[in-house]
Amino acid sequence: MIPIYNCREDYLRETLRSVLCQDPGIAEMQIEVLDNCSTVGAPEALVREIGGGRIEYHRQPVNVGIVGNFNACITRACGQWVHILHGDDTVRPDFYSRARKGVVAHPRLVPRSAGRSIWTRMDAPD
Repeated sequence: MIPIYNCREDYLRETLRSVLCQDPGIAEMQIEVLDNCSTVGAPEALVREIGGGRIEYHRQPVNVGIVGNFNACITRACGQWVHILHGDDTVRPDFYSRARKGVVAHPRLVPRSAGRSIWTRMDAPD
């Protein structure tokens, strides 16, 4: 789930590409951009261009604020896990496959975010 508001087009493009290159398919992962009524740019056109029909796009009818848009991400999410990825962030290569392996191996594990990076035991700094 990718909440955005007036996100720079180059950032959103990079974000979407970083997710799509790891896409296990629609049965395994929902990819959706939730636009908080942006007033600049053309995010819907960019999502359609990059996503090729794979990425859903939802535009809020009015600006609901940051928290409202994040809550909408959670409400609209259909999967067992929810990853809220900001429109100006990217995911590292193999992020989703590594996260899945960790959760499957340790079902009680609660994945955590460390600022703008997600660390796994294999690549965490000492």
